Amino acid sequence: MYSPGRTLRSTNKLLLKPETGQLATYGQRSFSIQAPLLWNNLPFSLRSITSVNSFKEKLKTHLFTLAFS
Repeated sequence: MYSPGRTLRSTNKLLLKPETGQLATYGQRSFSIQAPLLWNNLPFSLRSITSVNSFKEKLKTHLFTLAFS
């Protein structure tokens, strides 16, 4: 979880901090780099859902909306 040294507007947005990769190609495709980037690109309304089933349902709707709009 990303925690800034001072109070910022992004403090309560549930952002993840990706690891810094040394390799320009292979390292940037790794799960530990890509997963936080994908998570941070989700709308806050999705990231703040606490129920797994509800999250899956809303995520599926969100991805279909992105794909077909």
